Amino acid sequence: MTNRKQAGDALHNWQQIFQQTNWGLLVMGAERHDAAEANPAFARMHGYGIGEMAGKSILDLTAPEFLVEAGGHMVLGELRDNYQFGSMHVHKDGHRFPVQVDIVNIRGSADQLQCRIVNVRDMSERSELEATLKNAREQLRSLSAYQELLLEEERKRIAREVHDELGQKLVAMQLGLSNLRLRYAADPALLGKVEELHALVEDTIDVVRHVASNLRPAALDLGLVQAIDWLAEDFCRRWEIPCRVETGGAKVILDDVVATAVFRVVQESLTNVSRHAGASEVHISLQCDKRQLQLLVRDNGGGFDPAVVREKKGFGLRGMRERVLALGGRLHIDSAPGKGTTMMIELPLPNPGRTDD
Repeated sequence: MTNRKQAGDALHNWQQIFQQTNWGLLVMGAERHDAAEANPAFARMHGYGIGEMAGKSILDLTAPEFLVEAGGHMVLGELRDNYQFGSMHVHKDGHRFPVQVDIVNIRGSADQLQCRIVNVRDMSERSELEATLKNAREQLRSLSAYQELLLEEERKRIAREVHDELGQKLVAMQLGLSNLRLRYAADPALLGKVEELHALVEDTIDVVRHVASNLRPAALDLGLVQAIDWLAEDFCRRWEIPCRVETGGAKVILDDVVATAVFRVVQESLTNVSRHAGASEVHISLQCDKRQLQLLVRDNGGGFDPAVVREKKGFGLRGMRERVLALGGRLHIDSAPGKGTTMMIELPLPNPGRTDD
């Protein structure tokens, strides 16, 4: 009698939970198409009165194109005690909404399936939130790309002014000092001052050229391949680390925005190599067909753990990735401590891109 009373109390508690909870619940038989008993929350979720739910199974409420998938989940789910899957249900008024379905199998003696308890959650709000977040990310990425475009235009303008205006004035000063050198060759004291000023002007011209090249290398106007060649030569000269470039002889024709973005990613990658890798060799490979550009920057340095780097607050790798994502491509970094680093860009070419072999 005690066991019977406890069972009765448990059944009463379950019935209260079943009727009053805000969760959408179904109790189905062992077969996938068995009629189900729905609670009020489940009926409201689908726009029905509780009396209208009589004889309906979960598959009767599933969108037609999701029936095979949902049925397959339920067949495979018979082998487990509980399982879940995403699906699409149809409201009484005809509109569709995404759901998360959680099913618990209730078994009797000999492990025989007796019934299924189904919890269905309306995921519309979550889907809308995810769509809003996705849209916000896309807008932020577009804003970032626009800011980068403005920055590159400003760099181009400043580089042109530094090279043309300041550079020309320095060259004029250099010519004037050369004339003074000839005029006062007989005056050692004055000639020495002229030589000092001449050397200072030459050093300043080198600085101006270096600044202008860093802002906007003239090689970019000749194309991406030439710009990467220039970047590799500059890297070798500055850091005394061999940097080999392989392009297969192709002349990649890209618009200025795409070429500049790829150039900046390679530049940032080489900067990371010089600062952190401790490498003795760098290899840059550029491959391109009419559909896709693939670029690799590989070094034999100390490498790093990408998971650890992702946890840091730096924006170097993140900025590189955002540049590539803004162009519809993807950036992958393969590295491990002691095994060097490979940075790979895969970029779809627009309209499509062209190559001249």
